[in-house]
Amino acid sequence: MIKALMIISMFGGNVYEVEYKDWDSCISYMEQVRAQDAVENVSCIPRNDEAAMEEETFRKFLGMFNSMVKEIKRQRRCDDGHFYNECG
Repeated sequence: MIKALMIISMFGGNVYEVEYKDWDSCISYMEQVRAQDAVENVSCIPRNDEAAMEEETFRKFLGMFNSMVKEIKRQRRCDDGHFYNECG
């Protein structure tokens, strides 16, 4: 079973972390948390039983996450008809 950590960023700059016993629980609460007015961003990341994830594993995960965000932004620009040379 994959345990999860929800990271909540508020518009005021505060960041909160909530641990979940499983991945599905974290994902199921994301939309409820995201719907709150003061919430800027909500993410679930995998966590293990140890106090901290190994640095290299964490860096790889963040790299994959960053790549996904960039691709989503690129796709939105393509869907909006902007920067057509990037699309295709």
